[in-house]
Formats: sequence, C-alpha cells, structure tokens
Amino acid sequence: MSASHKLAIVTGASGGIGAEIGRLLKNESGLEVWLVARRLDRMQTLAEEFQAKGARVRVLALDLQNPESWLELESQVKMSGQRVAWLVNNAGFGYAGRVETQSLESLEGMIQLNVTALASITRRLIPFMEEGSHIVNIASSIAFLPVPGNTLYAATKAFVLSFSLGLRVELRSRGITVSAVCPGPVATEFWDTSGMSAPSKLFIEDAKNTAFLSVEKSAQAKAVIITGFLAWAARVAGALLPRTWLASLASSRLPK
Repeated sequence: MSASHKLAIVTGASGGIGAEIGRLLKNESGLEVWLVARRLDRMQTLAEEFQAKGARVRVLALDLQNPESWLELESQVKMSGQRVAWLVNNAGFGYAGRVETQSLESLEGMIQLNVTALASITRRLIPFMEEGSHIVNIASSIAFLPVPGNTLYAATKAFVLSFSLGLRVELRSRGITVSAVCPGPVATEFWDTSGMSAPSKLFIEDAKNTAFLSVEKSAQAKAVIITGFLAWAARVAGALLPRTWLASLASSRLPK
C-alpha cells in the first residue's frame, strides 16, 4: 500500500507561506514535494532550488479556481500510486472593499478558491491518506472576527477554520490530523494584490516563521495554530466580545 516515497502537496506554492512550507517539507526524509499553483516560472525556480539540495519535487501548474484542476490533481495523485502524507491548502486570495461594490468576478472567485476548492481538494485526497497523514489549512486571524470592508474574505477564512475543526473530529479514528493555521498579517505579496492596508511593520509576521510554526505544530497535531500578537488578540477578542460589537468596532476601516 505504501510507496517508497510519500507526497507532500502544497497549494499556493509559488510564493509566501506556501513556498516556505515547501522548503521545510523538502527536508523530511521519504517525502516528494508537489508544488501546486498557477505561476509555473516561480515554481520551476523553487523546484531547482529543492533539487539542488537533493529533494524530490514535482511542479503542477494548475489554476485552482477551475474545478477541472481539482480533478487533475486527484488524477495525478492516483496515477502516482503514492500516499499523501501532507496536504497543505494554502491557495487563496482576498480583496478589500464593500461587498456591494466588489466585482462579481472577484467575489465568486474568492469563494471558489478559498472555500470550494479547499473543500473539494481535501475530499478528493483523503482516500489517499493513511494514519499519520496531516491536513494543514491556512486560514487567518480574520477568521475570528467579522470585518466590514473585508466581509467576504473574513467569511471565507471563518469557513476554513470551522471546516478544519469539524473534519479533524471526523478523521480522528483514522489517525489523520487536521490543523487550521490562523496567522496575523504576514509579509507576503498579499498586501500588493488585496488592496488592504498593511499594519505597522512592528506587527507583520515573517513568512518563514509562520511556515515553521505551521509545520511544527501540525506535526504535533495541534488543532488551531495561532502565530503573532495580532492573531492572538483577534482570537481573544472573538472569544470575549459579541460579534455585533466587533463588527461595529471594525467599521472604522470601512471604505467610504
């Protein structure tokens, strides 16, 4: 049943947290790292880096907003004959702005990638997992809060958190762990593309540290992995204060 190598599949692997998690998993003995994202050139550069270190790596250029890509990924795993030791669902994006002014294309695309793709890929790959496998879903500290101006993005990340916690219990009897990573603001390209205002550099997390904690704590079977001061503050606020109050407090960020 087990092949000579097991797979570590990382989506959104062309940069940021995904690339850094790939760098960490490449060092684990017996793993073949699959990098999955749209940007082939960046993944090829990353693959060359991994191969220079003696790692086994494969690049899959897939647009995960397209359901055909979910089927293709499942098919490639099946054809490989290998088991999935790690599934890291990192692919996702966000845009700032009121829901009513956000384009339907970006709104529907965000739901498709952040929610539907994550759930479908996970469901498709669970049959290829075994005891000791890990599912790591990259959520966000915004999952704990309703945030006007980032309403849809926050809602998609709340889904990721809730989905992870429920699935964790469902898969417990099979020895498969599920972890939700809830970082605060991380130094990635996210701020360049989302239109969101980055906080003070004092509170920006380093992607390498976020990736390290994601892998280390997931390996320890931790359910919710919180990184950074702002992430902890969001969780505490979300646990202690009514969501209606939190939404009103956050309304100062609402675009006019």
